[in-house]
Amino acid sequence: MELGKAAAGGGLFSIGLILYFNKPSFSRIVWFDVLVKEVVVPLSIMAVMMLAGESETLVNETTLTFMISQMIFPTIFAQQYGQGEREMASAIFLTTICSFFVMTVFFLVRGISL
Repeated sequence: MELGKAAAGGGLFSIGLILYFNKPSFSRIVWFDVLVKEVVVPLSIMAVMMLAGESETLVNETTLTFMISQMIFPTIFAQQYGQGEREMASAIFLTTICSFFVMTVFFLVRGISL
């Protein structure tokens, strides 16, 4: 339990350091990665769950969970192996920002109120 808390904080710290030392890259690869992570994967999961006949509440909760930026560990691996650090840090930066907008649209389209 404590390791999970430390890993998330460490991941965010390392992303902050990478973004501090490397100018974020907003290349096509990064935008494609963000599009897939924020839109394609959650909508695919939602479609499969709806076809399986799951409850609306479970579908909404699962889809929203997949829309949350969760790219911390790939960034840690990129830093550890020295491959794609800039792209992964840029992708988590963009997914964090985009997730607010994508989730808002999802709430409005699905008629979810807080």
